[in-house]
Amino acid sequence: MVFKKGILIAFVASVIFSSAVYGGQSDENLNKSVVTSTEEMQQQKTWSDYFVVAHACGAVDGRTETNCKEAFIQNYEKGQRVFEIDFSLTLDNKLVARHDFEQNSYYVMEQSYNKKVPVMMHDKFMSTPINFKYTPMDAHMVVSLLNEYKDAYIITDSKNTDKASIEKEFTLLKEAVEKSGNTEIFDRIVVQIYYPEMQGYVRSLGGFKNFMLTTYQIKNPDYGNLAEYCSKNDIEAMVMPKEVVTKEIVNTIHSKGVKVYTHTLNRLYDIKQYIDVYGIDGVYSDIIVEDDIKYITE
Repeated sequence: MVFKKGILIAFVASVIFSSAVYGGQSDENLNKSVVTSTEEMQQQKTWSDYFVVAHACGAVDGRTETNCKEAFIQNYEKGQRVFEIDFSLTLDNKLVARHDFEQNSYYVMEQSYNKKVPVMMHDKFMSTPINFKYTPMDAHMVVSLLNEYKDAYIITDSKNTDKASIEKEFTLLKEAVEKSGNTEIFDRIVVQIYYPEMQGYVRSLGGFKNFMLTTYQIKNPDYGNLAEYCSKNDIEAMVMPKEVVTKEIVNTIHSKGVKVYTHTLNRLYDIKQYIDVYGIDGVYSDIIVEDDIKYITE
């Protein structure tokens, strides 16, 4: 066999490399290396590579809108990796995972409502089980879960739109991340903004890198202009209520290279319709998890 000089060098180098990497390894160790490599590749997926966002951490034992620890863990174990979490401020200005302190939230979570002082103090909130048995979370507990479940992401839903409240809430979330000692967690927090200027308010605090634009609080949204803003400001996706989704809106947003999510859908049949008819890229759901999507897309 005759080798040209360049080919011979490449061949010898490949043999040396293969020997260094695989030489002396048993089949078992080699298989472990392949498994580890596969797991690392899976963990490199970013939040927008997933189709399903677990609404308020997803359902736990059939109960929805709890934002509780058990909901997060139960849905993670089902294969869910992206979780929307509602955040509110307590009466003593602590950040907790709760939709709000309105009467309906107390009803949903089976807690006593105090009309005179509806907003709980932090200690009261943390010591009052949700639906009598589930664990409420504050910002530090949410960050602790992200520290433990290292391929999980959260999308914030902080509700308030005024600059002062935004800065207060995300300062507290930032402090929780920094206190954890693991600033990598910033990479797995997606800040849901309610209008373009909000991105600037949060970015000025430092730390936060990922953003998503929701349209449900914008009156008469101009989807073309909003998508253009997202495209120019590293916002990967927009999310909107299912009632307003049209093919024209989705095409307009897609033309700017931006993904479209909608909320909230809890039937695979409906999700398939939104994929087939409108071309959406993702969905918020209470009960559907990521692994379920294979039934309608394969």
